[in-house]
Amino acid sequence: MNPAALNAVKALADAIRELGRVPSGHLYASIMGSVDLETYQAVIDILKRASLVSEDGAHELRWIGPTFARIGGANGIDVPLVGGVKVRP
Repeated sequence: MNPAALNAVKALADAIRELGRVPSGHLYASIMGSVDLETYQAVIDILKRASLVSEDGAHELRWIGPTFARIGGANGIDVPLVGGVKVRP
């Protein structure tokens, strides 16, 4: 996978993770100037196959992957949560 494609996957995964749930159409509308629909759908399919995102019949995307907590403010690091407990990196 080329670096641009990998960045697209990471950016969409981060957005869905931070939102928790988002209608797919709303998410696409917010990025449609940067990504065409075919690429967007391919990235969403990658995330679904990786069991990071689920999509219901109403096309709402939901993050089902690991949960993280930010430590150290905006410039901090993301630390995984296991059972609601922070795990040291």
